[in-house]
Amino acid sequence: FGIPLNSLEDFLKKFSDMNVVGLHVHIGSQITEVSPFVEALSKVVEASDKYGFKVINIGGGWGINYEGKELNLEEFKEKVVPLLAGRRIIFEIGRYIIGPAGILLLRVVRVKKGNKNFIVTDGGMNTLIRPSLYSAYHNIKILGKNEDVKKFDVVGPLCESGDILGIDRYLPEPEEGDLLIVENAGAYGFSMSNNYNSTLKPAEVLVDGDRTYLIRKREGLDDLFRNVIFPCLE
Repeated sequence: FGIPLNSLEDFLKKFSDMNVVGLHVHIGSQITEVSPFVEALSKVVEASDKYGFKVINIGGGWGINYEGKELNLEEFKEKVVPLLAGRRIIFEIGRYIIGPAGILLLRVVRVKKGNKNFIVTDGGMNTLIRPSLYSAYHNIKILGKNEDVKKFDVVGPLCESGDILGIDRYLPEPEEGDLLIVENAGAYGFSMSNNYNSTLKPAEVLVDGDRTYLIRKREGLDDLFRNVIFPCLE
């Protein structure tokens, strides 16, 4: 999607009746290096100066710490902010703000050991689909366990080979009933959850210091069938 910069002039001529006030750029997602932003925004600023635009939407893409590296904001401030001076800037950094703020809390329902070890939890790709959908990495921790580390695949309870939360994770061996957390689940978590296999979406709890607030109730069966119409029963 979008318009190549070298086609911008033709676009503006074709739609000359439009009041174009700025440019919007989105170069990708989960970017942990500053250099791609410098390269892209330098070109956008040059085009903005050429056509007199005062607004730049720099999009999002700020990488968070899924696997030990995140966007260096000090370097971003040093190298990118000066490029944007004197303009109205719009950001779309939802993941950067909300991603690290959320965790997915799951309960271990089974531990399977053999040639390959599995930790089966009560939530999988129905609650967090990113690992299954595009092999996204989320750090996983077993609460209250630190010893007897083994290699496990962490999976959900669904009858799908792709119902995966983590592959080849070195974790303390849990017991049924133990709790584990999946980190950085605040973005693209609940919003991409689903009711596959008639599973129910979990509750959401807001934690503010030592206080907690239920901000979304756990679904029940009534919620699952609320909008279903059975013609044979009418």
